[in-house]
Amino acid sequence: MNDSEAIIQEIDALEGKEQEHVAWLMSLLDHTNNLVRFSAIRPLIYRCSAPGIRERLWRLLESESDEDVLLLVISGLSSYYKGSKDLSVIRRFQSAIERVGDNSQGMRDTLDDAKLSTMLGFDTKQIVKMSATDRQRHIAEIDAKLG
Repeated sequence: MNDSEAIIQEIDALEGKEQEHVAWLMSLLDHTNNLVRFSAIRPLIYRCSAPGIRERLWRLLESESDEDVLLLVISGLSSYYKGSKDLSVIRRFQSAIERVGDNSQGMRDTLDDAKLSTMLGFDTKQIVKMSATDRQRHIAEIDAKLG
C-alpha cells in the first residue's frame, strides 16, 4: 500500500468523526494525488462545518486540473449556493470547466445540476425526479439569463 492509499483509508476510517479532523482534511486539498484530494473533499462538503471550507473550495475551483475533483467541487459549491439565484456562481463554474477543457456528458450534467440547484433551489432528489422535458426547459431558461 502506498502513502496515498493509506491516507484515503485514514479518511474513510473517520466515518462519524470528520468534524474533529477538519484541519487535516483541509490540508489534504493541497495533496499531489487527485484521489486524496477527492477523498478529503467529500467529508468536508457533506459532513463538516467550519469557517473557510467554502473559500477553500472556491480556490480549488480556480486551480483544480482533475475532472473528477472539479465535478465534486462544483457539486459542493452549488449546495452552498442552493437557491441563491447568483449568476456569477454559475459563470465561475463554467469558467472552471472551460479551463480544464472537458466537455464530457458528466461535466455537462454536473453543470446543469448546479444551475438547477443554484438558480432554482432544487435538491438532488428533485433533479433526479424531474422529467427530461422539464429539465431542458429549466436549463434553457437559465442559459438565457446567462446570455
